[in-house]
Amino acid sequence: LINVEYIVNNKSDKPYYGYMYGKLKQTERQNNDNFLMMSARSYVGGAMYTPEKHYKKISFSDIKSDKKFNQQIFGGWIAMVEHYFLSAWVPSISDEIFYCSEKYNDYLYGLTFICKKPLIVEPGETKSIKSDLFAGPQIADELKNISDGLKLTIDYGILWPIAQPIFWLLKKSYHFFENWGFAIIITTLIIKLLFYQLSASSYKSMGKMKRLQPRINLIKENCGEDKTKFSKAIMDLYKHEKVNPLGGCLSVLIQIPVFISLYYVLLESVELRQAKFIFWINDLSSNDPYYVLPIFMGLSMYVQQKLSPVPIDQMQAKVMSIMPFLFSFLCFQFPSGLVLYWFINNVLSIFQQMFIVKNS
Repeated sequence: LINVEYIVNNKSDKPYYGYMYGKLKQTERQNNDNFLMMSARSYVGGAMYTPEKHYKKISFSDIKSDKKFNQQIFGGWIAMVEHYFLSAWVPSISDEIFYCSEKYNDYLYGLTFICKKPLIVEPGETKSIKSDLFAGPQIADELKNISDGLKLTIDYGILWPIAQPIFWLLKKSYHFFENWGFAIIITTLIIKLLFYQLSASSYKSMGKMKRLQPRINLIKENCGEDKTKFSKAIMDLYKHEKVNPLGGCLSVLIQIPVFISLYYVLLESVELRQAKFIFWINDLSSNDPYYVLPIFMGLSMYVQQKLSPVPIDQMQAKVMSIMPFLFSFLCFQFPSGLVLYWFINNVLSIFQQMFIVKNS
């Protein structure tokens, strides 16, 4: 955080009038990364604070299309955001500020603030005017002390109310080993424990379905191509055995927002940048150079599939069978921290499913 101060010593015989202003310029860079990383690409662009919305994105595409933004408020801030880093002007909260966006050419854009109240320096006087400029990593504990809403530039998306407590848990886990890789493992374990009962209902339902698989195959063989007869026979079987094929769906749906939030926490946390784990993994924000974690993650998905009921539809079964290989391929370019989380989550799910099904 840079405390910018302009000191004006008026040695003339006329009053001096000046306005505090600041600009942020950024070039729109072309994304040359692998297309596999498109889903894991962070927001790069402008942002600002408004009383209605404490974190408002001002994308380069909006500025490019001449949707110029301007607003007049007290205090606030403007920022240029990129993955892990941030630059921001933070004027005084007591000053009325005019904010606007600017387009300089097809690839260069900017945000500007101007203080509406002038600095008036009479002849022979010396006065100063101040504003804060932040340039550095997006560390939440530091950003929240600078200005309201500035920590929201660590963009967790619409699930930020869930993501922020998860990041708090990740930080607390880090203090045990002072290793972010082990912090990811501990956090994943705690979340699995919190959802243990919900997962149990899902796995029990899957266990019952798997035990019915031979009978389902026999019914399919007897019904042949008569899909109506097959569907009725299957529903009668479920009713007789008191099995709800959708019994585990609710528990899975409840957990999805939490796991998506954890995904974004691991993607956006600058703490993982250049953070070592073990052995060859020296940067949890970069992909595994030897692709060991993606391969292990794919194997864990394969084991999970073997523990789950086989889809009745043959085409669906074939699609599901290639998913472990597809996800391994997709994870080749994903950050090691993300792949580590998926792998640990899969391993914990496998042991949890085996234990629950065995004792149900």
